[in-house]
Amino acid sequence: MCTSTKDAQHQEMQKLVKQNCVSFLDKAFNGLGITSTGQLTTAIILNARQDETAVLLRESVFLINSLVRHMTDYKNTSHSVGAELIDAQKTIIKLQAELISVKNDQLEGIKTTVQTSVASTVKEEFKSYSAAVQGNVKEKPVSQTVLKKVVQDVVQGEDRAKNVMIFGLEEENEEELNAKVDEMFHSLG
Repeated sequence: MCTSTKDAQHQEMQKLVKQNCVSFLDKAFNGLGITSTGQLTTAIILNARQDETAVLLRESVFLINSLVRHMTDYKNTSHSVGAELIDAQKTIIKLQAELISVKNDQLEGIKTTVQTSVASTVKEEFKSYSAAVQGNVKEKPVSQTVLKKVVQDVVQGEDRAKNVMIFGLEEENEEELNAKVDEMFHSLG
């Protein structure tokens, strides 16, 4: 049974119990000639008529029995609702664990894709850089006119008094450029 239906049944049961209690107290107060429980004494009860006292006693037993039955039902229902709540929480935890697992799988897939892509790109770039450094580039060589034009543009854009351009000097890996230039100037005299 769903929780909202159980709640509605409990509210209805509480209303019924309250009505029964109020009805009983009204009858008891009227029969004893009092208006509140503060006025109830042993003397008033002993002075009441025996038949009225017997009726009140009988009704109080029925009322107490009804209250005990309703309290037992309420206790059983609350245990049932508690068990349903625990089951729902277990389901939520299980679903959260599954969601975390799926998200971890997705992240792992993305991580693998990124690593593969980066490794592939770096490897390709390294190959082309390596080929360029070794002079194995399979591109068309730059024509002399284009090279002259580039050099002229660079030379015109710079102050020649401060710059030296050296052509035909072979490059090597991890070379000492300053030492190589000094050596070349010494050989020129």
